[in-house]
Amino acid sequence: DPKNRLAMVGKRERKISSVHSAFPLARRWGPGDASTGLLGVGMETGVIVEARERLEILGLPVDVLQPRTLWPVLDETLDFIRSKQRVYVVEHSAEAQLARLLASAGAPHEKIQSITRYDGVPFTPGNIVDTMSAAMAGATREWLPLLRPSPYPTAEPIWCAGCGHFGVESALRHALSVLNVPRSDTLILAGIGCSGSIQNNIDTYGYHALHGRVLPTATGALLANPNLTVVAAGGDGDGYAIGMGHLVHTFKRNPSLLYLVMINGTYGLTKGQASPTASLGTLESTDQPLDAVTIGLAIAGSTFIARGFARWPDRLNEIVTRGLAHARSGNGCAFVEVMSPCVTYNDTYPDWSRAMLDANEIAGYDPSDRVAALSLCIKSAADGRIPAGVLLETENASFESRWSRSSDDPPATGRPLTSVEGLAIEQIMMSYTV
Repeated sequence: DPKNRLAMVGKRERKISSVHSAFPLARRWGPGDASTGLLGVGMETGVIVEARERLEILGLPVDVLQPRTLWPVLDETLDFIRSKQRVYVVEHSAEAQLARLLASAGAPHEKIQSITRYDGVPFTPGNIVDTMSAAMAGATREWLPLLRPSPYPTAEPIWCAGCGHFGVESALRHALSVLNVPRSDTLILAGIGCSGSIQNNIDTYGYHALHGRVLPTATGALLANPNLTVVAAGGDGDGYAIGMGHLVHTFKRNPSLLYLVMINGTYGLTKGQASPTASLGTLESTDQPLDAVTIGLAIAGSTFIARGFARWPDRLNEIVTRGLAHARSGNGCAFVEVMSPCVTYNDTYPDWSRAMLDANEIAGYDPSDRVAALSLCIKSAADGRIPAGVLLETENASFESRWSRSSDDPPATGRPLTSVEGLAIEQIMMSYTV
């Protein structure tokens, strides 16, 4: 019945029109009056925000818009594009579908510049910054410094699309940016496994430690130069199996470093065996999963213990930034365990999404109360829940403050060496370039 068909289509159009006012407002970042804009949706948003922060540090203001609906295209999205000289639309698409959709809805196409990739690899902030700088280098000289080679070249991530480790890397980049940590004063050390490649991807100094030995190596670097911002990273296999003894003593000693542990219940790099955090019965595991957060809470020396989830990007950004600030302030070790699913061998996104419990949203929860934190973890485990957030944040003397008993400067903070056994430092450093 054509007449009935037309009536039903008209009814649906009226329904859509009536809910326009109920749509949530788009999310925005930036000064609000920049001449350049960035626009993206979904998984691109966090990377775009990080790119904006990098550009801001370089003195290049950019406004970011995340529309809350793609269709119909709302007036606030069109007004954002019209108010800018240029808007970069970031999307995973070979045909720039989002950019074309915006233009078809009335956005001035001459103001839209697409940034696309379609190789299955997520964007990095560097991808966006590099593309924007190359596109605008001819328009303004201020963009030209971005084209200079970085003194800390990075690699492309090797993780599978959808891997939770991308969220961890993004959160660490966010923390370094928000706290304005100089790249030249930052050392990221990583263990063995898929997570062990994170230090290759971030433009700081990096060191690939021996299997299970990332914490003593990181502690040594901190003692040699307490002015460094030291970040250790690894997986549950590296940190909770061969490295578990070092983790216990790191909790006890409390050195001022950030330790990020990406757990997924599997040894992904060796093709899917059960790791120490594998749930009983999954991946042929015959053991109960190990809970390092509860262990850390039970050790008196620990001062900062938190748990995040790769599917909670904003919350994870907050947790990692807070942990890094704790370590940089000389307050001791910030231990952040991140639930980071392996989509290839142990996709736990659905199960963990249901089980996560944000402790910081519990009325009256006090992260300075160690007993309450420990009680919450034990009771939650019995109920099948996973407590997350900043579970413990307290004070205790740091390892490095107790360790130095002499007036001598730490070995790496004295007069800089210019040569070692006749070889210039520059030559030695270049020999490590890959």
